[in-house]
Amino acid sequence: MIQFHGSNIDFDRIDFTKSTDIGFHVGTLQHAIDKIFDVDRSRFYNQFIYTVEINPTEYNCIHLEKDIFEEGMGLYPFKSIIKEYLDKDLLNDFDFIDKFNECESLSDLRELLIDVDYQYISYNNQFEGPGMSYCILTDHKLNKWRCKELLSHIHELL
Repeated sequence: MIQFHGSNIDFDRIDFTKSTDIGFHVGTLQHAIDKIFDVDRSRFYNQFIYTVEINPTEYNCIHLEKDIFEEGMGLYPFKSIIKEYLDKDLLNDFDFIDKFNECESLSDLRELLIDVDYQYISYNNQFEGPGMSYCILTDHKLNKWRCKELLSHIHELL
């Protein structure tokens, strides 16, 4: 499935070390456009839409019932909420629980989730508009489009 990310920043790959979040957020094309409009509507045509193909399944994705991604949410509230949605077998694994409790950053938590084969966190986006969004935890190939270029290729992506 193709998902979208809107940004005024030009980059070629996901750099998790520069993020203050657990992963890289993608969603519908409307989410990406709304994000760009929130940043700088006057420069829309020169900003970027990134496309990425993802393959979430019941085994590699944590499915949240609500949008818990708030700007600047700290590690401990995030851990408390996400723990409710983890696979029950993991919650019975004492080794996993010890490692989970030892996580001291969102980066540590992301690495732990990857170690147990999670690649995505899905949620119903409440900030950029209705629809599902995904937080990508692992490296994925990105395709970059300037907004003015994307409009002439939109039929290829949808």
